[in-house]
Amino acid sequence: AVVSTQSTGGQFNEIFAHYDTDGDGYLAGEEVMELVTDMMRKVDLELSVCELEKLSKRVTKVMDLNADGRLSKTELADLFFTDGQISPFSEPRSSSSVARQGNLQL
Repeated sequence: AVVSTQSTGGQFNEIFAHYDTDGDGYLAGEEVMELVTDMMRKVDLELSVCELEKLSKRVTKVMDLNADGRLSKTELADLFFTDGQISPFSEPRSSSSVARQGNLQL
């Protein structure tokens, strides 16, 4: 089913709020780890705790555009959105994001 852009934005906000356990408007540390863990489960990839920690740090490093050590909604949106639809690992919207996503390998 195709999800409208408006409801997709609402879904993204709900997902972000779910992982933003301290409510500060950013994902960092354990919050990113939990998000990455759930994303790997969604695509049926079983990673060790060590691999998940490495991937979480890499996701933060690659997606953290202002290098403050945490992910804002805007920074995280490139990982989630393509053509107004939400997906676990969508193609980013901009060419600079494509280059960043290529660096997510362990």
